[in-house]
Amino acid sequence: MDEKYIGQLFLQEKPTRIILTINSLGKTYTSIIANEIKSTFAHTTNILYKMEERELVKFTSEGRIKYIELTEQGLKVANALELLISELGAKFQPNETDTVSLQEKINKLRLNLEVTYRKLKESGANKTAIIEGMLPFNNEIKLLDNTIEDLKKSSKKIDELILISLNDVRVRFESIINS
Repeated sequence: MDEKYIGQLFLQEKPTRIILTINSLGKTYTSIIANEIKSTFAHTTNILYKMEERELVKFTSEGRIKYIELTEQGLKVANALELLISELGAKFQPNETDTVSLQEKINKLRLNLEVTYRKLKESGANKTAIIEGMLPFNNEIKLLDNTIEDLKKSSKKIDELILISLNDVRVRFESIINS
């Protein structure tokens, strides 16, 4: 990859948001990143593979789950990008959202949780495989918890229905894991 390409990669919104999102979330996976940056899974994966070629991210597998995290070089780049953004007078908000899209995310999470669980059960997966297949949902629940906390800190009013909906998803997730 030549120097011109490197500049183009990080002077574009999606790659910058990807590396900063990974930096803010820590070890995560592609679907969460794609959701956070409002991009397709395929486009996000393509960018992540280019970042892996430059040794900015690394992929690790745990069971059937493929995680992404920043390398030491990736952390340096993320810190430099955050400094640049700060110097330009902006602030990176990985969880930019309003309460309507937050409710949509919770509804989608609930649906995905149920569909994934049903597919695992129908495939005859054992308890360990079901737990492994469901664990990514725990990260998504934590991410939504963090988003709500960020909104509260910014003095935005959170609709009680959002809190109830997220708690309902959390309870359902825990019942699946503990069953």
